[in-house]
Amino acid sequence: MAGPDINAASTGVRVWSLAAAAGLVAGATAAGLALHDALPETDLLMFYLLAVVVASFRLPRVASLATAVGAVAAFNFFFTAPRYTFFVNERRHLLTFAGFGALGVLVSTLAARAREREAVAARRESEARGLFSMARALADATDAEALGRAGLAQAEALLGLRGVVRLGPPSALRVVARTAPEGEAEGAAAQRAAEQGAPTVTEPGMLHLPLVAGGECHGVLGLWQAASAEDPRGHYVRDTLVSQLASALAREVLARRSAEESRRADRERMRSSLLASVSHDLRTPLAAITGAATTLLAAPARLEAGAQVRLLGQIVQESHRLERLVQNLLHLTRLEDDVAIELDWQVAQEIAGSAAARLAGPGRAVIVRGPEEALLVRCDALLVEQALVNLVENAFRHGSGPVEVEVAAPDGWVRFAVSDRGPGIPPEARSEVFLRFVRRSSAAGGVGLGLAIVKAVAEVHGGRAEVSTRDGGGCTVALTLPAGGPAGDALPELP
Repeated sequence: MAGPDINAASTGVRVWSLAAAAGLVAGATAAGLALHDALPETDLLMFYLLAVVVASFRLPRVASLATAVGAVAAFNFFFTAPRYTFFVNERRHLLTFAGFGALGVLVSTLAARAREREAVAARRESEARGLFSMARALADATDAEALGRAGLAQAEALLGLRGVVRLGPPSALRVVARTAPEGEAEGAAAQRAAEQGAPTVTEPGMLHLPLVAGGECHGVLGLWQAASAEDPRGHYVRDTLVSQLASALAREVLARRSAEESRRADRERMRSSLLASVSHDLRTPLAAITGAATTLLAAPARLEAGAQVRLLGQIVQESHRLERLVQNLLHLTRLEDDVAIELDWQVAQEIAGSAAARLAGPGRAVIVRGPEEALLVRCDALLVEQALVNLVENAFRHGSGPVEVEVAAPDGWVRFAVSDRGPGIPPEARSEVFLRFVRRSSAAGGVGLGLAIVKAVAEVHGGRAEVSTRDGGGCTVALTLPAGGPAGDALPELP
């Protein structure tokens, strides 16, 4: 169906250009006839030369040659004796006609070559701009799916082709972008192209090109009605697009694998450092528990009742300390491994009260304050409670007197604030207290994980952890969480 349309268009262009050539010759003749009595023949010939030059630079080559031939014939017919005939009376006119014709052919040839070079330069400039735009679009993509979408958009912009991009290994290709209609055999053809590493074609005209780089196939680019074999420039742009898209996908895969390896190495180094750092703190409660239990077993009859109670209390206290240390390690490992948190609607006051109850005891008073109405927060209750336990224990370790836990709800957030009456934290050190293995005071002991876990719990919930100075001395460490959880869910209606 395309052949007759193209031929008709070509015929229309040819007729138009020949008509324009005839018009130029007619114009030159009219000007010559108007000035025939005032100008010699050689000057009248300049009108035809001007027509040939204009035709050479503005019309196709065939039309410009026709203009040169028509100019010679018109000059002979209208201005050389005998006029209004094609008979040449003087031989000198033959030399004039031959020279004029040769000049016309030379000018038209040079002009045609200049136009061809200009067209080639313009096409190459357009291709260079398109390829630069393609490279920039691929460079701006942030992941494999974005690269696929950018590559398909560039195929449509540079080649005017619709298509589909499938990414992944040959056995698990997935569609990430599509602008062409879907055929029944597309999936199998794309998988075959990925497995064989060679293009495949499906009827009626979907060309599947494997995206191979670094010896690995990263996907398949399918183009609908791809550029024909008669268009080598279109093939060049298409192959360049495939090559750049494959290279960008390979770089993205390498970057992702490198990041994963880096995270894995950092995690292993962190675990090694963690085990080395907590070894002493693990031995201390174990040694205390072992010593107290051994004393009770060795001579229970010789121990007074009060001494037995003290030893049992020491065992219980050190057991709780060991339990909290192990829980910190487990929670930190869970957060480091990006384990999904279990979100549910909880009453904030109940979480604060449970955390306070775990640490309250003789000489360890915990005061919990909050509004009378229930404050709901969507969170992982175990993680938030453990974070509050760390804050309260940290307050007891570094402060004196009762520890205060205040629960409030400022503008869609739920804030747990734990305050002590200790020496406080200097402003220059507040940005570091939430780092792993950083302790507020070396004299107070501890591994330096408590506040790091608080910050991790805040971030995984979409919240924040902050330190501020308390009026009257001491400091306040606040854990602030979005009431609706990380996704900002709407509060449920209470019965």
